Amino acid sequence: MTPIRPIASAHHHGAIAALPERPGFLCNAAAKAQGDQRFPEGFGRRAGTGRGGRGKTVYDTGLIRPGGRHILAMCVIEWRNRMSSVLEIAKSCTLAYNEKNWGKVENLLVADALYDEIGTHRHIRGTGKIIEAWKGWASAIPDSQATFVRELASGDTAVLELIWKGVHSGPLPTPAGVVAASHRSVELPACQIVRVLDGKVASIRHYFDFLTLLRQVGAA
Repeated sequence: MTPIRPIASAHHHGAIAALPERPGFLCNAAAKAQGDQRFPEGFGRRAGTGRGGRGKTVYDTGLIRPGGRHILAMCVIEWRNRMSSVLEIAKSCTLAYNEKNWGKVENLLVADALYDEIGTHRHIRGTGKIIEAWKGWASAIPDSQATFVRELASGDTAVLELIWKGVHSGPLPTPAGVVAASHRSVELPACQIVRVLDGKVASIRHYFDFLTLLRQVGAA
């Protein structure tokens, strides 16, 4: 998660706002909107060159003007909105799976999306093949649903902790063969690392313990 720290300047005493360490273009955009050109590219990064600049940030070098709190507030709001958007997009594919809405899944993925299913060692590229794999899970556990436990985002990437639940009431393909329906309940903790590109999901790395699932359905 991008760290957030209190900011103080030569013109303000104490903490006046909280900003991400690297808000980048977000804060530049806010500054330009206010007609202030003293916010350079990379605003918030460490100013490691120039006399007295080493080890300091632009916050510490007097670039924040008196009365500039509204600019800082805009930066915080824009950063939070961006992270919220990344999280919503990252969660959208799993929510569409919960509905078994394959058309929505197709619209949410980029055409050459990558899906790494670590527990089964499957490396799948392309929207059609990803949907085919997910339909296999839906056939084995028709009522399978994911619930999000924790979530965080940094840049274009989101990390989602979730729990899968459902009843194994259909054939479950495995590397060792097909496991017939056991009609047992399953509850499987999982983690997804999702990268977002141009408002869609570009890649998903899905971590879960496949052996735990096999034990729950009586196949191990």
